[in-house]
Amino acid sequence: KQKSSDVDEARAGVERVVRQNASKLASKEADKKNKQRSLELREQKYQKDREQLDAATIKAPNDGLVVYSTSLENSRWGGDEGPLQVGSKVYPNQTLIVLPDTSEMIAAVKVHESLAGRIRKGQPAAIKIDAMGEHRFTGEVESIGILAEQTSRWMDPTLREYTVKIAINVPPEMAASEGGGKAGSRGLRPSMRCEAEIVMGKVADAVTVPIQAVHSEGLLRYVNVADNSGTSFMRRPILIGQRSDRYAEIRAGVEPGERVLLRKPEASEIVGKAWNPQELAAVGLELNAAGDIVPVAGAMLNGSGDGPGGPGGAGRGGG
Repeated sequence: KQKSSDVDEARAGVERVVRQNASKLASKEADKKNKQRSLELREQKYQKDREQLDAATIKAPNDGLVVYSTSLENSRWGGDEGPLQVGSKVYPNQTLIVLPDTSEMIAAVKVHESLAGRIRKGQPAAIKIDAMGEHRFTGEVESIGILAEQTSRWMDPTLREYTVKIAINVPPEMAASEGGGKAGSRGLRPSMRCEAEIVMGKVADAVTVPIQAVHSEGLLRYVNVADNSGTSFMRRPILIGQRSDRYAEIRAGVEPGERVLLRKPEASEIVGKAWNPQELAAVGLELNAAGDIVPVAGAMLNGSGDGPGGPGGAGRGGG
């Protein structure tokens, strides 16, 4: 009986341990599931944070020079806001930085409205960069502004200028390098000040005079030619061809080697006040019955060479 009782008691103890272990196992299984669920939530949060981090990392689509948008806005509007700082608040679709490709540079110059109509796409140009010393770059006109801009409202309210963009032929060794290396120190950079000379036409083997020597009187263009003494001058009608901002082509009226006055003459320096009919006829003009200067029928007027592709011009601007 004692042995049977011990067996029953031991059997009861085993059953009790089995029940306890089953309860502990169920508790551990539940805890395991909770831990697995917590792990899944943490992995989801980690993945979301990783995506946010990747989204906050801006990768440049190509090589270039990093320029803060605040720098562009400050130079444009004259503001004093500094560059972007860590913690600065930004907005959707806000421009933060730009990456200009310095291997392809554009010079934007202002051209007076009187010359803008003569400029055509593809015309050659020479560009001088102030920061590059005497080095000159070649280029071609890429586009001409559609609307005139009033760039100097206070100094000259009537001034109207057009923006002409010129594609600069940049040698590879002159392009700005990343990090400001040796090549970058000698390279072109955005917003450098430049001066451009656009070639609208060329004249070979022509008689020219400085533009300041040419005077106007109605339809008549004339210069003051020195006589043999060199102290007196005679007004000589001329026929002008193409003109630049420095020289005028003389198609008739002045021979090579003759001296012309570059300033406004004094009244005592002018001799022969009356116009010579033969000299007027040589430039396509004549005196009518009333004594007025009028064109000869079928004659070519002064300035006929100033059409598209005619004179050269110059402009200043930023690249």
